[in-house]
Amino acid sequence: MQVFRHKNFAKQYRKLNSKKQALVDTAISLFYENPFDERLRNHPLKGKYKGCNSIDAAFDLRIIFKQEKNYFIVILLKIGNHSQLY
Repeated sequence: MQVFRHKNFAKQYRKLNSKKQALVDTAISLFYENPFDERLRNHPLKGKYKGCNSIDAAFDLRIIFKQEKNYFIVILLKIGNHSQLY
């Protein structure tokens, strides 16, 4: 699986404190191993993010991603808490 970080994702990641960055890194590692690991709560989104999915990095820290062409190319789009993203 190839995972790319969109420039907006990278910018938002840099703004996180080190604890939240570690949680995001752990979630992405889990995602590499098994995108449907139940701890990630991988689910499709509706509304303005239709066509994207979300995984949980922590209780109130989400990662929004989009699958391109097949499930082996994933673009990480945004990161933030629920109120920041939705």
